[in-house]
Amino acid sequence: MSKQELACTFVLRNIMIMNGISSMFFEQYRSYPVNAALSKHIDCIWTEGFSKLPEYHYIDHLIVPDNTAELIFSTHSIERRFANEGDTVMKCHSHLAGLKTKPQLVKLKGAVLIAVRFKPYGLYRFTNIPLHETIDRSVPTEYLFGSAIKQLEEELLLTNDLKTQVVLINSFFTKKLVRSKQSADDMFDHVCGQMISSGGMLKINELADQLRVSVKTVERRFNERLGLSPKKYAQILRFFQSMKTAFDPERDCLGSLAYANGYYDQMHFVKEVKRFTGLTPREYFSLDRGIQAPIFSEPNTSTVFSDYQSFLST
Repeated sequence: MSKQELACTFVLRNIMIMNGISSMFFEQYRSYPVNAALSKHIDCIWTEGFSKLPEYHYIDHLIVPDNTAELIFSTHSIERRFANEGDTVMKCHSHLAGLKTKPQLVKLKGAVLIAVRFKPYGLYRFTNIPLHETIDRSVPTEYLFGSAIKQLEEELLLTNDLKTQVVLINSFFTKKLVRSKQSADDMFDHVCGQMISSGGMLKINELADQLRVSVKTVERRFNERLGLSPKKYAQILRFFQSMKTAFDPERDCLGSLAYANGYYDQMHFVKEVKRFTGLTPREYFSLDRGIQAPIFSEPNTSTVFSDYQSFLST
């Protein structure tokens, strides 16, 4: 059996129990907006009560690249390991789960208190560390955001009032943004926006030509601001977009899905999906998305408020 087949078997064996979890997670999941200044860099703040249910402790959840970096506040243990590297284990409580480029298996041993979902291309405004250190890693919060993040965590733990928690997080990151030593990089932000709008299908050299800069300049900015090359990021975006597409593995044509998302052919698509999930496309589409279901749903029906001001007025 090949390494890829072993990885696939490992993933399937460890997540078969997940089926049926998506609906449960949706019932317990809620997302909340951030203010206008932060919305360029942060998708939302979210909570869930699903993982505090004892019957769902110690279950392996398959987590695949989803174009997010998430700051998790939790007093419970969270265990991450790479789906195709069974011996590599990261155990933590509160942490940043960086942008993912390969599948992970995650065990939640208690409910997440509250979490912040960053747009990965917006994280650079809030930290001075080299962002390649966050890719596929669980990073201690203090290392990223300084000692002040510990005070925020203590304040979040001292209250059960959700509105207070959301306001505290908005206030903390608004101050971080105002005081940031990392100024906005308009060229990087523009290229990222174009790539995301196209689902990762725009060519980097064409974007560079439009801005009258070299491809090497774009690559350097991505490595500095994101921690990945633009080529790698485009691959993640294209995969993510294709996985959000409604697809019935029993009836729909895999080749049509591949072409619609910019893949050369069906074989290219299958190879990329295996790289990012450890599974074939049909295997992955047949699985429950579990705790990633809200990210892959479009639109996000768990978002209760249209903007931060409407949230504050409740």
